[in-house]
Amino acid sequence: MGCIFCETGRMGLLKNLRADEIVAQLFIAQFQLKIKVRNIVFMGMGEPLDNYDEVMQAVKILMDPKGIGLGPSRITISTSGVVPRIYQLMEEEPPALNLAVSINAPNDLIRNKIMLINRQWDMAALKKALQAYCVHPRRQIFAEYVLMRGIHDSLECADELASYLTGLSLKVNLIPYNSRSRDRFMPPEIEVQESFMNHLRHRGYQVYCVIIKGSRSWPLAANLEF
Repeated sequence: MGCIFCETGRMGLLKNLRADEIVAQLFIAQFQLKIKVRNIVFMGMGEPLDNYDEVMQAVKILMDPKGIGLGPSRITISTSGVVPRIYQLMEEEPPALNLAVSINAPNDLIRNKIMLINRQWDMAALKKALQAYCVHPRRQIFAEYVLMRGIHDSLECADELASYLTGLSLKVNLIPYNSRSRDRFMPPEIEVQESFMNHLRHRGYQVYCVIIKGSRSWPLAANLEF
């Protein structure tokens, strides 16, 4: 999807998984490795809504009483913001799948630079889709926000994000950037992570954040044109 901070995105598009390949992952975990799986999230290496038909076929198998038998409230679809597919997802039966949305910016100016999808469907269009999606009382929406040092981790950004999310029934997941092979971005220092989280909580949002403990000693990323 061209998100400039995405580690797996560096691999490029290799293929789309078929529904049977998707279901096989859960089958192996649950019946061969004996791992009890209670919740499923379509997230990570790729955009689930770009593989819509196969993902939805997999979802139907996972929910089928003669299949895995998961309830729709235990399944979450992640997206970077493919707005037309969000509307399509609302029409599925049953219609109560959860949605995780990679917001990752408080405004269009920043999001345009770090998430190319925003140039096609901006934050206003995305919010309109989310407002429609959360009308169903059993659907949960999770706003994902990757915290990157010096990019969008200020309290001003927290305020702007809180204002953007006004009117949406959702939970916020703050994700400090995981600096792997990319050294262009760094997670904020611990105090900044905590301040951002607490600021959103004071604005009335339910916020989750795994604080990265070792980030104090990490150098500030340089040469960023923001």
